[in-house]
Parts: sequence; structure tokens; C-alpha cells
Amino acid sequence: MTHEDLLNITLQVHGAVLLGALAGWYKYGDRSDILAKSQEGTESLLSKLRMMISRDLTDAIKTVLATVPSNPQLILGPDGKNPVYSEKVSNFLESERFRQAVRDYIDLEADAISDYRLLMHARTNWCLWARVLSWSILALIILQVLFLVGHGFADRILGNPLPNWCTHGSLSITGILVLFVFCLPFPIMLRSHNAIIQQKVKYDAP
Repeated sequence: MTHEDLLNITLQVHGAVLLGALAGWYKYGDRSDILAKSQEGTESLLSKLRMMISRDLTDAIKTVLATVPSNPQLILGPDGKNPVYSEKVSNFLESERFRQAVRDYIDLEADAISDYRLLMHARTNWCLWARVLSWSILALIILQVLFLVGHGFADRILGNPLPNWCTHGSLSITGILVLFVFCLPFPIMLRSHNAIIQQKVKYDAP
């Protein structure tokens, strides 16, 4: 393969990747739009789970708290009138009843607590990899412009052919970055989005 053939292939590859990256940037560069579409209803579901968890915890604590005397117990003397001493009310938070109430609540609401954590993790993970995707596409655009200008200007305009290792290097960098974009951000975002959808179906289904 002649240097001219290799140059033509290189320019075609970088040109095609640049067009694809620009299309990807148009769709995924503005994270506010895809964030709104993908995360629609997620915050309301998180709020619903928080209210459900806190309400049930409040009910569980109220049930036990109702059995705790609010005032010290007065111990009367032999005359049955004058108190000899008052019995202190023990710390409710250190009582076995409180610990048992919390244990029972966790056993009862384990699924809801786990689902809340899963939903929070999926949303955070999705947002993280959406940022990675946006910056990766931007880096791909910048690199393709630099490679096209470098190869086209040096070889075609100035007539100073670049060594083959430069051509191979630019193609390798482009291939690695394209594989990174398609093999990491997209699958991880899809997996996180599926986890969010599962929770929406579970709690928002009529």
C-alpha cells in the first residue's frame, strides 16, 4: 500500500468518525435534555419512597414510645401522701424496646430501604457516565479535527508526508476512543436506566 493510499484511508476514517461524533454530540452533548428524559419521575419516586420509609418508621417508634411514662414515678411514703423519692424515667433510646422496634422495622421495610438505595445508586451512576460520555465525544471531535488538519495540511497542502507511524497512531487512538465510548458509557448508562425503570414499574404501576 502506497503512502497516498494510506493517507486517503486515514482521511476517510477520520472524516467519517468526525461526522459520527458530531451527530453523537448533537444528541448526547446537552446532558440536560437526556437527563430530563431518562430521569423523568425518578425524583418523585425517591420522594415517595422517603415518605413511605419515614412514615412507617414514625409509626413503629410511636407505638413503643406510647408505653414510656412521660413523667417520673413518685414513690409515696408510709403515710400514702408524701412522696419519698421519684423514680427516674430511663433513656428510651437505650432501651431494649427501642432496639427491638428498630429491628422489627428493618425486617419489615428491608425491601423498600434496599430499593431506595438501588434507585439512588442507579441515578448517581447514570449521571456520572452521562458526563463521561459527553466529554468523551467532545474529545473525539477535537482529536478528529486535529488529525484531519494535521494529515491534510502537512501531506496535501505542504507536500511534506508524515511518517507512517503518525498515521497508524492517529487511527489507533481513534479506534481506542471509539471502542471506549461504545463499550463503557453506553452499556453502563443503559444498565442504570433499566434499574430505574424497574423501580418505577414496581412502585408507580397502577
